[in-house]
Amino acid sequence: MRNCFSTKSNQSNFQINAGGSINTQPIEEQWDNILRLVATLKLKHTIPSVLLKRLTSYSNRHPLNVALQELGKVVQSIFVLKYMDQEDLRRRINHQLTQVESLHCSGSPAACR
Repeated sequence: MRNCFSTKSNQSNFQINAGGSINTQPIEEQWDNILRLVATLKLKHTIPSVLLKRLTSYSNRHPLNVALQELGKVVQSIFVLKYMDQEDLRRRINHQLTQVESLHCSGSPAACR
């Protein structure tokens, strides 16, 4: 299989079909709560499962959940752009995927067919 990301000249031929836009307003409105959530996890004031349990108990339209969903879109977009731009990142990810696949195959050869 030919690596279509191997040269810089090939990169100009890609078309990115965005699925939608990112609404930054909820992120801005909930920024203090997002920082509070991150600080709580970073300082280990609570364990992630407790925070996730609380967040999942909220409605999907809860302002903090909406803000976290939009922030997740930002993170995903940045990752995709880095993945397309950095050949070393693609190699490392491919290597890790290959290791995981070979680990699965060692346990059950039928899973590798």
